[in-house]
Amino acid sequence: MKKCSIIFVVGLAVTLFSFLLPSLQLSSAQASSLETFEVNNTVINVRSIPSIDGEIVGQLEKGDQLVAFDEQYGWVQTYYAGKEVWVAKYLLIAKSSNSPPSPNPTLNQSTDLEGYNIIIDPGHGGKDPGAIGINNIQEKELVFSTSLKVVEQLQNHGATVITTRANDNFISLEDRVRISNSYNTHVFISIHYNAAINHSANGITTYIRDNLDRDLGQSIQEAMISSVTLHDRGVRQADFKVLRDTEAPSALLELGFITNFTDLSIVQTEAYQESIAEGITNGVLDYIE
Repeated sequence: MKKCSIIFVVGLAVTLFSFLLPSLQLSSAQASSLETFEVNNTVINVRSIPSIDGEIVGQLEKGDQLVAFDEQYGWVQTYYAGKEVWVAKYLLIAKSSNSPPSPNPTLNQSTDLEGYNIIIDPGHGGKDPGAIGINNIQEKELVFSTSLKVVEQLQNHGATVITTRANDNFISLEDRVRISNSYNTHVFISIHYNAAINHSANGITTYIRDNLDRDLGQSIQEAMISSVTLHDRGVRQADFKVLRDTEAPSALLELGFITNFTDLSIVQTEAYQESIAEGITNGVLDYIE
């Protein structure tokens, strides 16, 4: 008989195994507000801290369910054998109604990126709106809708995709870096839209930290420019924290100027966001290959 595999019993009344969570007491209201996940891999490790460097204290198997009591840096906290433990969120499927969207099953899927962990970092969020464009358009809104399309297309190619934020919440730059460095990340991509006092400024730019990121940046920039009609501003070096402190090859993308009337009219459209997401995905494919 398998022991300690069901972290938190779901169904009937919400009940805890006394041998599993001896010191934890929850009211019905508290229990109903917690999110339930199911293990999506054959076997996953349970760790002592939210990091791949954490001590392995146990394992869960595909189909096991757990309840998340906290979340940090892309890891969820639960309890195992009466102890607080952490599990990588990207290895889980959310069972509640607010789970993130799955890749569109009507699209042709491939396994070109299977085995690759890609971090998508939707810039800004929450109290940080990012740049304010024409008609008070907030950068964070365009960034998030575009990022969802990038995630979907990468997943359709078999990649494991982790996002630094899954809704309109504020994530510090330090936490964005920690999320990336907590995984065996192969590529980190930060998504942004640009702004300038000069309303004639326009086009798409890819920023990299140094020559170690140049192949990634060049591949993505070329693929994006092949997918859309906006001006090519090239690949440039910058000392942004999310580029400087992430350990994986990294790029920060500025996908058009929301202070330019022509750019804004284009980047707000569904068609542009789908096309630029395809360009980013093709750029990653070119880089990996």
